[in-house]
Amino acid sequence: MRSKKPSSLNLKNARPGRCRYCRCTDARACPDGCSWYDVEETVCNSSICVSLFRVALADCARKLIRVGINKTGFLKSLSCYGEAAVVIDTLLTEMRSDAAMEMASET
Repeated sequence: MRSKKPSSLNLKNARPGRCRYCRCTDARACPDGCSWYDVEETVCNSSICVSLFRVALADCARKLIRVGINKTGFLKSLSCYGEAAVVIDTLLTEMRSDAAMEMASET
């Protein structure tokens, strides 16, 4: 069974057919070769690009939770909205650290 590709949720710098991080394309792939990681074909599957993409998605989720907490009250009805924000902030910190280590190991 084929796994589903993640969606980019219309993150900034999205241009189908071009990686938003390393700028590779179908015609000009990464030196070691790559394929598309997301459905919209805006992130290639190189480890650095995937790490940066995951950080961006977690950051989006964090912002959505904060907006829900502060403006709409939507998440206030959930008893665990504060815990969700803490979990996402912790994951975001860890993923940023992992992405920085990945980038350092590539150079």
